[in-house]
Amino acid sequence: MTKYSLTIFAIFLISQNAANAYIGPAIGFGLIAIMLLFILSLIIAIIAIFYVPIKKIILKIKNWKK
Repeated sequence: MTKYSLTIFAIFLISQNAANAYIGPAIGFGLIAIMLLFILSLIIAIIAIFYVPIKKIILKIKNWKK
């Protein structure tokens, strides 16, 4: 039974054709918005991680000069 199942599955994978489905502009705009928000959230996360240590270094330099 499993031999026939694997054979049928292999034939199914080999015989696939393109779907030629229409993707409307709403999906494209949504995908672009998701990608931009993801990149923006990464940038904000990187800034948040490095903000406090850099702020402490700057304050130490300012206090050291006084």
